[in-house]
Formats: sequence, structure tokens, C-alpha cells
Amino acid sequence: MPPARRNFARDTFPADGDAASLSHWPVTSLSRPEVEASVVSDLRRATGRFPDSERLAGLIRDLTTDSPRFAELWASGVVGAHREDHKIVQHPATGPITVDCDVLTDGDAERKIVVLSAAPDTEDETKFRLAVVSGTSRSAIA
Repeated sequence: MPPARRNFARDTFPADGDAASLSHWPVTSLSRPEVEASVVSDLRRATGRFPDSERLAGLIRDLTTDSPRFAELWASGVVGAHREDHKIVQHPATGPITVDCDVLTDGDAERKIVVLSAAPDTEDETKFRLAVVSGTSRSAIA
């Protein structure tokens, strides 16, 4: 995937036929509407901070054109914050793993750190640990 296509907004609102994903394995969000609203809110805040950014304007133009869902949320003025999510990761070696996804944001919301964890002492924690030690390469799992 070209670097210009690698961002969470494009991953959240893929264009038709855009099968590429930032994740190594399929991930299903259990809070999709909240995540979508927070991504749109992040982009709205970014346009306030960087009003002259042609790259940002191009991204929003592309998303509005390519994703009816993004266009709907953008036009509605929706606001949300991406703080947490619950996801299911379809890992090829361990099968589905339910994880908590916490998003840490710096004071100016310029950077985000995403932390995935599984509930302690559960089968998901065991599968998560196994997935971590098995490596991140798809070919290493085959």
C-alpha cells in the first residue's frame, strides 16, 4: 500500500474496492459508530489547526467522494472522541482474539498511542500472548 494511503481515516472509511488495511489480520471493531465519529472529529479539529494544508484538504475531499458514510458524518458536524474500543482480531495462528483498545492522546491531540490488551487470565490473553510471540509476519505463521 503506498504511504499516502496508509492512515487510519482511509482505513476506517475505505473507498469501494479498497481492500487494503493497516492491520496484518482482519480486525472487527465492536464500537464502529463511535470510532467513525471520532475519526471525523479528529479531521475536523485538524482542519482548524492546519487550515492551509492541501494534503489534509485532499484527504477530506477523497473521503467525502469515496465514502458515503464519511460524507454523511462530515456534513452532520458530528463530534466524538476516540478513547476506547473493543475489537476482535482474526489471527491466523490463534483464531479470534477479543482485545480492548485504549487510545492515549497528547494534550494537543497531535499524536495518538493505541494500546491493545486482553482481559487477564482469559483464553483471549493466552491467544494474545501466543500471537505476539509468533511474530508479525504473515509468512512466519503459514
